[in-house]
Amino acid sequence: LIYNYNISRKLLLKNVEESTRHLSASAVNKIESFFSEIEKTTQNAASIIIQSDSIDLQSHRIIKDIVLSNPEIYGSCIACKPIISNGDTILYAPYYYKTNKKLSFKNLAEKNYHYISWDWYRIPAHEHRGLWTEPYFDEGGGNALMTTYAVPAYKNKGKNSDFFGVVTADVSLQWLNEMLNNIHLTENAYVFLISNTGNILSY
Repeated sequence: LIYNYNISRKLLLKNVEESTRHLSASAVNKIESFFSEIEKTTQNAASIIIQSDSIDLQSHRIIKDIVLSNPEIYGSCIACKPIISNGDTILYAPYYYKTNKKLSFKNLAEKNYHYISWDWYRIPAHEHRGLWTEPYFDEGGGNALMTTYAVPAYKNKGKNSDFFGVVTADVSLQWLNEMLNNIHLTENAYVFLISNTGNILSY
């Protein structure tokens, strides 16, 4: 009886472990696909926006459509690089986001926001790469807990590239929680989403 118990227990634990690995892999694929689609959407928007010499009506339409057409995206912004004119620094960052299921607009160039100091602008601008930010509260902007995918945009590519600005897409942590709640594994399984530095994005 003891022998049969030990053998059965080992087989059961092995089956549970394999089942859990498969369920985990499935959940990871769903989440990675979700983030990958947001990255592609933002990168495509950046490639279209840089075709104009300035932020025009078409550029506004693009980021508006990103927010309206993607329920998972909370907000989107085009943060232009600072321009020096007559000794003054000119900033411009049109931002569309959702509030109470309605589309709202804000220019993040306000002095009390100072977008060029935020990680979502500063890191892509200086390191020339797209990234997902650590979770943060966007006080003065979208006023929500979120994570942001930000990608730098250039007029030209290669050695003569001309930095234009940063294009972003925000995902609220509340929406991430709802998404994870819809991933059903087993009765006693729990899903956590953790950033590269160990901060919990959603649980």
